[in-house]
Amino acid sequence: MITVLLFFIIAIMRMIQTVCNKRVSNELKNTKTFFLYSVYYQALAAVFSLLALSFVGFKGLTFSTVVCAFVMAAFLMINFYANLNAIKGCKLIVCSMFSYGGLIVCCVLSWIMFGEKMSVLQGVGLVLFFLSAYMISSQKKETEEKASSPITKKVWLLLIVVTLSEGVMEVSQKYFSKRITEGEVAWFSFFMFLFSTAIMAAVYVITAIKNRAVLKTDEPIQSLLQTQ
Repeated sequence: MITVLLFFIIAIMRMIQTVCNKRVSNELKNTKTFFLYSVYYQALAAVFSLLALSFVGFKGLTFSTVVCAFVMAAFLMINFYANLNAIKGCKLIVCSMFSYGGLIVCCVLSWIMFGEKMSVLQGVGLVLFFLSAYMISSQKKETEEKASSPITKKVWLLLIVVTLSEGVMEVSQKYFSKRITEGEVAWFSFFMFLFSTAIMAAVYVITAIKNRAVLKTDEPIQSLLQTQ
């Protein structure tokens, strides 16, 4: 009963997350804004994880927990970037289905790493799942400027990245829960979001420096055009 309740809570949270991602993606007009938003987003999550640590007493910190959290953070950033960019070029339900498509990655890696076998019914269910995802994604996306526009190759690639990264993240959590039994979940969450914040902050600084360099390079040209 508790497991079913947890799955129900996860489903609701994922639905809210997907809807919010759709709204946020429309507001992120450039790469610099995306990385700045990501820094705030991940830093806030790290703060909440730190609050969770205060309840467990800051215990259970291991090196394996930190390494697993770093791997999780890397794929989380890949998934985050691909999801927000893919969702701009397709329907919300399509991106959501490809996100849940990470289940196939979980099935394969779980069989390799943990010896968990997939039944025939589960296999049939996954095939039907991807078939329905393809049928929905093959429909054209309604836009304000055009009557209809197909999903581009770039969006298809981003959707595949979303699927793969989502599956790896699920397996990473599975690995932590089964193999790193002495680790604390709160520490895992804290370092995951902390590493994510550091990665995004570093990329944001690099992007800002490059943008300034481009502006300085264009200044002589702009001044020349103004004089003419």
